[in-house]
Amino acid sequence: ESARKLQLRHEACRARLSEPSLALRLFYGAPHAELQQLLEGGFDEVPSDPLGLRDFGRGWYFSKYASHAHHYTGGSGCVLLAEVAVGNAETVVVRDAARGAPSEGFDSIVVPGRRLPSQKDHKAAAAHVNEEYVIFDGSQALPLCLVYYDADS
Repeated sequence: ESARKLQLRHEACRARLSEPSLALRLFYGAPHAELQQLLEGGFDEVPSDPLGLRDFGRGWYFSKYASHAHHYTGGSGCVLLAEVAVGNAETVVVRDAARGAPSEGFDSIVVPGRRLPSQKDHKAAAAHVNEEYVIFDGSQALPLCLVYYDADS
């Protein structure tokens, strides 16, 4: 029942986008308990950011690479795979942690990537970043499944 509800919510959201046909399968990293809640209930309220890692705005950050999403899991050995309706994505390079939406006419933003949780120094972090997609409306993401892996290998 809840999976169907999430699907309908996602489809309704896609219909409102500037470019509704553009959706990607992307990975999201967070501690396992949070991922389980997202799988069951979807992406609603953006969680808190105690580590200050949302450099480009108050949104949900997704990566094409599970290996990149892994860095935000706390070592749980699990990431979430989602269908993300990125629509018309705005390329953003200027950091703005207060950003709450993409610019007018855009549905999401694509950024060069954030520093990893283990990197305190922004200069050192610059050498190790991966492009990320950021959405500000949780209904743009439809959780598909959890992907488990052995992080020690």
